[in-house]
Amino acid sequence: MTYRQRTGRQRAIGLLFRLLGHLVVGLLRVRAIRLLLFAAALLFGLHSCSPPTLRIVTFNIRTFGIQTDRVRLRELLQAADADVIALQEIRDSQALGALAAELSSKASRSYRAVSSDCGGKQRLHLGFLYDTDRVRLDSVREFPELREDRGGSCFDGERAGFLGSFSSRGRFSVRRSKLHLLAVHFPAGAALGQAQSRQMFLQRALRILESLRQGGEDRLVLLGDLNTTGYRDDQHGERSAVHRQLVQSGMKPLTDELLCSAYWKPSPFSPYLPGKLDHVIASGVIEATEPPSVQGFCAALKCEQAQRIPSDFDAVSDHCPVVVTVR
Repeated sequence: MTYRQRTGRQRAIGLLFRLLGHLVVGLLRVRAIRLLLFAAALLFGLHSCSPPTLRIVTFNIRTFGIQTDRVRLRELLQAADADVIALQEIRDSQALGALAAELSSKASRSYRAVSSDCGGKQRLHLGFLYDTDRVRLDSVREFPELREDRGGSCFDGERAGFLGSFSSRGRFSVRRSKLHLLAVHFPAGAALGQAQSRQMFLQRALRILESLRQGGEDRLVLLGDLNTTGYRDDQHGERSAVHRQLVQSGMKPLTDELLCSAYWKPSPFSPYLPGKLDHVIASGVIEATEPPSVQGFCAALKCEQAQRIPSDFDAVSDHCPVVVTVR
């Protein structure tokens, strides 16, 4: 072999080794990137194991139907910007679906509606609006007169409880989390007997949630218009009685720091007075990630008595949307 042939061969071998070296380095880099991506995915997956946050609203929309200012109601619900909205006093259940469509067309949401069949003797139904991009409705159950055995009267007695079971998934979460929302509407009235009747209905609602807990479910919420007329001043010991029941059942109020959720006018000559009627109550594992808020004219009036009140009171409802964000 000549010197020129030997040198060419050495150069070829050297070039081959350099190519192999670049290839090995490239593979190592790709593997390192893959390892980094895997580690990031693992860390993110661990983080996403915690339930995603959900924005929940309860709102008594006062005999919702033909007399309701639907445009203004839609504006109030759009401002609430909730993932799930529990509604009370639905007179026209069919109109609820139209409201969901109208709301979806104006907001960056995809709402659907579901309402109870039972409405009690006053034919006032309960329902949910829910954003299908944020939650999936797994099932609904009705409890006529809030009886756990579901043996109450659907149309001749008091209003039913309406249980919606939702699965939520955050935009970047890989884990679904189930949340059970029991919407209620207790009897109204300021007399002692009426306050005691509400305590009975609260006990029934908590029993329903306890049966779910015994079945292995722990993410439980009771929400709606509890009509607790004596809650602000503890008239007839109503607030104290509510708190005793919640402590005994392992539930906690998420909206206690709110000053009001509705207004009423005792007589034609009296001012409008704030009341604390609407509540969101949750099991111990559920955490509020933001302070609760009340919207609409309750926020505008800062829960103080007023001689005049915004038109929403007559056009939509004497109640205001109550908002909580939970994890």
